[in-house]
Amino acid sequence: MSGIFEQDFIMRQIQQLVQVLQKILFKKSQGLHQEAQIMIDETLDDFLDDDSKSFQSLTLSETLEVLKKDGLFNVELAYAVGDILYERAELEIDEEKSKKFYRQAFLLFHKAMQYPSVAFPMTTTDKMSHIEEKLDSSSLESIKKLAEET
Repeated sequence: MSGIFEQDFIMRQIQQLVQVLQKILFKKSQGLHQEAQIMIDETLDDFLDDDSKSFQSLTLSETLEVLKKDGLFNVELAYAVGDILYERAELEIDEEKSKKFYRQAFLLFHKAMQYPSVAFPMTTTDKMSHIEEKLDSSSLESIKKLAEET
């Protein structure tokens, strides 16, 4: 029975992230970029079990680990978090911080796409193409390698 409750919890998390993403996109469309950034940061930090860390401070390996439950990578959750990270990168003024968010998003998208049994949003390929334009090829290759190794 605990598996059913755990799956329900994960589905609720995904629904909450999608609702937050809708609010973020609305704020972004209204030009409320700082409010959208704050909402994203709070949402991502709430997602972590460790209150002393921020999502932004996670390494790429730690980013992947956050999306594992009982050692299994949660693909659906990865797409939702990846979308939020992508929007955060788009809103970030500081280029280095923006690239960090892009790297995290690209990692989650690339890892999630390794699971062909799970449908992915069509916008994901557009986002990945956009990220590929923002990051250098060595960063992209190391991200792909990490996603495939873990």
